Amino acid sequence: MAAADTIRWHSSLLYMQVVYQPDLHVQPKRIEKSIGGHVMRTSGDILSKAVQIMYICVSFLAGFLVVQHPVSAESRGANVIFILDGSGSMWGRLDNVEKIVIAKDRMTELVHELDDVNMGLIVYGHRRKGDCDDIEMMVQLGDGNQNAVIQQIQSINPKGKTPIQRSIALAAQHLESLEEETEIVLVSDGLETCDDDPCGYVQNLEDKGIKFTLDVVGFDVSDKEREQLECLAQAGSGRYFAAENTMQLKEAFTEVKKEVVEKVMEMPKNSVIGTISNLITNTIDTEHNVQCWKVEPPYAKPGRWELSIQHAAKGSQGAFYLTAWTDTNSDGFPDQELGRSELMVAEQSGDWSSWEFTATSNSIFAGNCWTQHNERVFYQMGDPAPDGYTGLGYINYYSRQFDGTPNAKATPRYTNIRLRYIRQ
Repeated sequence: MAAADTIRWHSSLLYMQVVYQPDLHVQPKRIEKSIGGHVMRTSGDILSKAVQIMYICVSFLAGFLVVQHPVSAESRGANVIFILDGSGSMWGRLDNVEKIVIAKDRMTELVHELDDVNMGLIVYGHRRKGDCDDIEMMVQLGDGNQNAVIQQIQSINPKGKTPIQRSIALAAQHLESLEEETEIVLVSDGLETCDDDPCGYVQNLEDKGIKFTLDVVGFDVSDKEREQLECLAQAGSGRYFAAENTMQLKEAFTEVKKEVVEKVMEMPKNSVIGTISNLITNTIDTEHNVQCWKVEPPYAKPGRWELSIQHAAKGSQGAFYLTAWTDTNSDGFPDQELGRSELMVAEQSGDWSSWEFTATSNSIFAGNCWTQHNERVFYQMGDPAPDGYTGLGYINYYSRQFDGTPNAKATPRYTNIRLRYIRQ
């Protein structure tokens, strides 16, 4: 080929540059930018290799752009957002290896091992020195993001400050519309250097009802630094992991992986259970005072739950209290009330009322009742839940009569009910 051979690359989709450097003594050459049939020129001695590289890059990027799917409010599955410290202190050394190098290697291993997980990546301090707003969502939370997360982790070049609070705030902005809980994993080697009260900020997020847990990995930190990082984990209902060297960092990430995998295995893709699609229309009143449904494995687990039930009528006729119980003696019957809502009154027939409760074991019963106080317990074993219920087992209900014996068995009211697992 001549020194200035010409090729024509037809593409209406992608605009890119490729730089090729075959070895250290060859000056890098640039292929001119091209799109839509414009001419690209390059030095003939590197043309064929450069075109090969271009082809690989285009193929990779095209596939990369196709497979990313952002998480929406209707998405299901375990969600994880990593927040990685890209501050200048990450150039410090452990065992003669820079901490950022160690963190990149261990995090890459972790991400490789997380399957069926929606993930995203936030990094701070990686672009500018002394800038508290140097925070970037490098990979949006979504599925099929493993390669993108790994690629961005490997590209980090630490430079600046440690704006932990603002990084968590950026994560929270992406979680406000999500129904499912997200696990935020913060990896930091030091204190917040931009804001005064990151712990208070995280607690405020919890109080606002944003669904997340915050696990914190403290990498080579002092006692004072550890105190703040532990506070963050506690405020975010998560765990703190200390890592003073490469092996401990690997062990910390192993524990993080266990928590994420547990969520994938135990929390079904559709975490809402009950009457999800086939709504029940048999809502006539019957001779019972309380009804409750048993939450079946693998859905039943300790944690925070939301209970929703549809009103059969408006006003006082369709009013009820939402309630939850547990079985303390393992006989299959609910014998201890976990709590009850205020009186729920609907403006229109068919409205839904919701209430949250905390389960402390895998024994969970949920439903509604029509009296204000905790009733004397007279159990009646109902029939198995009919078709149209997901994750719910048989119905227990109590008689209206409390004269020492339950009333004759009554037909349960098949109310529309939904349960949603919120967080551990």
